[in-house]
Amino acid sequence: MKTKALFTAIIIFFAQSLLLSQENSWQLTLANGDKISMVSLKKLEGDSIAITFSNTKLTKWVPVDSIVELRKIKKSMVWKSIAIGTLAGTWVGILIGLSRCEKASDSPIDEIGMELCYVLSPIGHGITLGLAGSLVGGIVGAFLGADEIYKLSQLGHEQKLNTISELLGDQSPTN
Repeated sequence: MKTKALFTAIIIFFAQSLLLSQENSWQLTLANGDKISMVSLKKLEGDSIAITFSNTKLTKWVPVDSIVELRKIKKSMVWKSIAIGTLAGTWVGILIGLSRCEKASDSPIDEIGMELCYVLSPIGHGITLGLAGSLVGGIVGAFLGADEIYKLSQLGHEQKLNTISELLGDQSPTN
């Protein structure tokens, strides 16, 4: 039973790691209406921010005052969450099915009945909880993938610098 609990903890750990390891990119909307997509925010220097294009690794400097919106694009988590939910639900179902057979082993069931219990009960529970896990995973994944939007159009120059600085993880903008 300790091995089953350890294996379950390992699956949950790796599932959580997969969910949190998503790489995000940014989309900038400029005052002239242009959109710059698929970029990483690199550093703030003076009144400009360095961005790197994901597909070319080309760096460009953009004046902070020309940015009206920053959008952190999160990759869809639905299919990955469905897979993780299905895996977790199936594994829990198999464990429940096996534990029911262990409890039933005290009863006077013939050898064939016991073997059927070890085959059918984990399969039935695994399928049922696997389907339930995929449903829950899909719902959770739909909420995890929402973009973060930062409206900068109504902010003053210093507020924009501070907001971008916070997004970069700096304590204060560099001027």
